Amino acid sequence: MQSYNFTVVHRSGVQHANVDALSRRPCAAVGCNYYDRRDAQEMDVLSFFTFPSDIRRKWIIAIQRDKFAVTPHTRVSSRHFKAEDIRETASERGRRLLKKGAVPALFWLELRIRDCRSACN
Repeated sequence: MQSYNFTVVHRSGVQHANVDALSRRPCAAVGCNYYDRRDAQEMDVLSFFTFPSDIRRKWIIAIQRDKFAVTPHTRVSSRHFKAEDIRETASERGRRLLKKGAVPALFWLELRIRDCRSACN
């Protein structure tokens, strides 16, 4: 077995305050329980987007999280964006990007109604 030499450093204060976001990176929208390490089938259609600096305030208002502290790890899942706001790329990684100015617009009540209609019929 290999041995590793590392040092554990304690950082006091609030430097590790948002541990949940660092370990699972959950979606920041109220009521959304998606996070970026879900099962592989779901990940084929689910992407996560970081808050853009130019329209950050619009995103915070849209996800209904007033006075929310956005970090570099804060994400919103693709389930909250209209299909026309997402562009598919032709890269090897297949990374999906948002169109400029896109703001989250779909939230759980609307999604549940739509999903129920398609699943129940």
